[in-house]
Amino acid sequence: MATTPSPPPRFERVADAATRALGSEPALIGSVLLVVVWAATGPLFGFSDTWQLFINTTTTVVTFWMVFVIQNSANRESKATQLKLDELIRALADARDDFVKVERESGTFDWGSAGQVKDDPYEQSTPEPVTVPAGAGDDDIPF
Repeated sequence: MATTPSPPPRFERVADAATRALGSEPALIGSVLLVVVWAATGPLFGFSDTWQLFINTTTTVVTFWMVFVIQNSANRESKATQLKLDELIRALADARDDFVKVERESGTFDWGSAGQVKDDPYEQSTPEPVTVPAGAGDDDIPF
């Protein structure tokens, strides 16, 4: 019987929602409007230090928080991708599994011997050189 996965922790749910919301077109439009309104109120506040401090502090704090939110989402996406790739490698009978879990062994992993395979059935001979007709140039490429 399959078990139902537990819901993600609160921070992960909030990080996912923030990443989706703040990476959207409405968020971009909102940020542009905020800057336009801030700039338009400059004369009203006499372009004071407090007026400048508002936008500087706001953007700095939001940027600081978003580093953690985006990094959390990126870490989880990377881990999910790695787990999927590991599962695909394990599922293939002839797959070499030398590099499975290599990200956890980067300090002690023997990189020199991992890529070496004796009697590799997929090894191909050197391809034949391609000959280019006389007079053919870059202008003849169709793209």
